Amino acid sequence: MTLGEKIQILRKQHSMSQEQLGTAVAVSRQAISKWETGESIPDVDNIVQLSNIFNVTTDYLLKNGADGKATPVHSPEAALTHPTTVRTDEAKKTISTPAKTGKSMIIFGVVGLAVAGIPGLLWNTAADVLFHSVLVVIALGVFLIFSQYMGKNILPPIAVFGAKMTNTSIIIICAAGIQGMLTRHHSDVLLTLTIVALWLGMILVAYGCAKLYSKRKKIDEVHDLRPSFPEN
Repeated sequence: MTLGEKIQILRKQHSMSQEQLGTAVAVSRQAISKWETGESIPDVDNIVQLSNIFNVTTDYLLKNGADGKATPVHSPEAALTHPTTVRTDEAKKTISTPAKTGKSMIIFGVVGLAVAGIPGLLWNTAADVLFHSVLVVIALGVFLIFSQYMGKNILPPIAVFGAKMTNTSIIIICAAGIQGMLTRHHSDVLLTLTIVALWLGMILVAYGCAKLYSKRKKIDEVHDLRPSFPEN
């Protein structure tokens, strides 16, 4: 079985259109079509992305047996039921999964709670706003982790950007809100701007979560997607 056939089988098992897969890998729908028909092949970075999207190893996508037949590490059915944990270092650095992003939001949220809870450390307004804001941040983080366990493995880039904005804003609020660090006027201006950025970041994360659960386009039913090999 060719690489293109594997990509097509896994794409359909994940109920993804060529356009959706192209968006996830940051290539055009035409490129996906050429991969599946064998007119072209994905580069190394694309192979890594595909392995993470489909929860299979790169070996399964690339490796062939001595007789030229594909030798899967896991069958496509098993890969969907028991996602492999084998990942390259490059994949770990480039892929931002919902769980990874959610954990970072929870960590920064807990830091914000701890700072807001220290009596007399922050201006009263800063402490109150920070305390209530990071509760929402933590809730979003928990929801992202839950999404990972529900099989949502692709986090939209806009949500990743929103999470980074949110985490950075928490740190700035913690610093700017310390009494005596800045004059009250300067502190109020900086806190106002940062709080706006904090909530904007959370809105972007929420929008990304909504995209995770958006209804996908229907594709033709595939009756038998199990790999079959021609007889010698």
